[in-house]
Amino acid sequence: MNRAGLSVWLDASVGRLHERLALAREKRPLIAQMADDELTGYIVRALDARRPFYSQAAARFCADRLDDERQIAESVEEFRRRFLGDTICRGEK
Repeated sequence: MNRAGLSVWLDASVGRLHERLALAREKRPLIAQMADDELTGYIVRALDARRPFYSQAAARFCADRLDDERQIAESVEEFRRRFLGDTICRGEK
């Protein structure tokens, strides 16, 4: 994966993942019937199982601040600066 391009781990906290998943719970059959404490446990177990794979990403970026347009814009700018080395997306003139 890292040989083909830049791989980025969009790292979100358990709390943030819980908030996001709880909002769309009914659209996700695997978690639709879970109580909040069960959902938290599921997230923790899933992250523990996936961490060895996620940690192989070339870069790690905090995805906790993506709630509104301002946070998204700030996060995109930080991503560009950290991972693209400039403030203009590659391909733009």
